[in-house]
Amino acid sequence: MRAGDEVWDVREGERQVSSYEEFLSTKLAHHVSTGTGMPTVGGLGDHLFPFQRDLVTWALKRGRSAIFAATGLGKTRMQLVWADQIARYTGKPVLILAPLAVAQQTVNEARSLGIDACVAREAFGVAPLGITVTNYERHICPLQLQVIERCVELWSRKDDVVWSPFMGIGSEGYVALRNGRRFVGAELKTSYYEQAVRNLHEAATVKQASLFGEAV
Repeated sequence: MRAGDEVWDVREGERQVSSYEEFLSTKLAHHVSTGTGMPTVGGLGDHLFPFQRDLVTWALKRGRSAIFAATGLGKTRMQLVWADQIARYTGKPVLILAPLAVAQQTVNEARSLGIDACVAREAFGVAPLGITVTNYERHICPLQLQVIERCVELWSRKDDVVWSPFMGIGSEGYVALRNGRRFVGAELKTSYYEQAVRNLHEAATVKQASLFGEAV
């Protein structure tokens, strides 16, 4: 193989490619659309700007997709119209996960669009049809301690203060104390805060025990 504008002769299994560009094209991953040709159920309504309509139509046709719209471009409105189309087409419920305090705002937005949606705080509150909105806290996905430990080791030194503005159950603090750092955190949710206090107390106790030669 030679670079520049000379021919690259590369064998890919039993197939011979004639150029480096063609060789690279064999390595590309091509996404296959899994959508069903929507929107087909009542259209998208008149609540979207043209660019929003294009994005929602694209997402429906792609099936598996993500709309990375910036602040102020109407992400909530687009997701609600998308979810409404899915619910209408499949006849099945759609679940939207929202940040704390945003769930009710999402439902209020849905009402302004004439879309049925409700907030659920427990499993039995999920609507059998239509759109259900719930908070992230109902979808627990804890961060692995090994990942936090790697970050603490890379970006802090012994006796440094690790600050977590949304500490949850105190995972960052637990790792920080275990690794000889100090910790300050903030958390609004009472149950998370109380669990964080227990976790931090455990980490501090284990660290103190290690000073006397006991196994950590």
